[in-house]
Amino acid sequence: MSIETLRSFVNTWCADENDHLNVQFFAAFFEDASVQFQALCGIAKANLQRPAVRHVRFHSELRVNEAVYVLSHAIARQDGAADRVVHQLYEMTSGRLSATCIDVFADAPRAFSQAIETHPGDLPEAAAGRSFPTEPKPADPGGRAPAGGQVVLRTMLRSQHCDSSGAMSDAALFACNSDSAAHFWKLVDIETPWLEENRLGRVAMEIKANRIAPAFCGDPIHVVCRIVSTGRATLSFENHFVSTGTGKVFAILQATGLLMDLDARRAASLPDFVQDRAAVRIREASAG
Repeated sequence: MSIETLRSFVNTWCADENDHLNVQFFAAFFEDASVQFQALCGIAKANLQRPAVRHVRFHSELRVNEAVYVLSHAIARQDGAADRVVHQLYEMTSGRLSATCIDVFADAPRAFSQAIETHPGDLPEAAAGRSFPTEPKPADPGGRAPAGGQVVLRTMLRSQHCDSSGAMSDAALFACNSDSAAHFWKLVDIETPWLEENRLGRVAMEIKANRIAPAFCGDPIHVVCRIVSTGRATLSFENHFVSTGTGKVFAILQATGLLMDLDARRAASLPDFVQDRAAVRIREASAG
């Protein structure tokens, strides 16, 4: 049985260049819903769990001045234990589904599983992974980014990226991924002047965040991107978040994106030159 775990609003400063809610704020909504769900299940603050995987699918846009709410429930395994929670984000007035999220908890204590079993349910078809399986993706042997990738972001974690413990939040993972988008789309020769000329935007359809190790306020980080697959209208990327000081991967974000017609507000087919460039990049990554 689902319970309400969030009521919120799309503010003007949450919209991006495509005039809709940026992905980092979807992640923030789901972070809030996750903590609320655990608290409503009776889990003490000291025992709150951060998911090892947060797997988000985007179904419809959210625009400025729209109110939202989230319904959440646990997904029980065949053995009766619960290690997953699904969140469904709706626009308040129309009731349309805007995004779904599956949280996967690794090595959750039995008390945690018992608590979240108080609100069980099935996995909605809309939430099931489409581009990527929901199971955790391990880091490559040695914990380093695989060869053949390109650096698409360099930054430092600041207080606004981190939670009360000083660790990087999921919203910040999604935000850094969004900030690197212009650079990883450039790998297939998609740049802002061409987008503006053709009235197109870069948007995400699915993002799966895999946490491997914590990263903390003050850490220098960079992101290494590989293109892993392409379709008629979509590109899938694998972005390895690396601690610059150690060279070790602390998170992997798998993302599927597409080009959106900004006037029709629907997906546009990828041009042939993008398909050709993506094929070259995939071969380069495989050879690397």
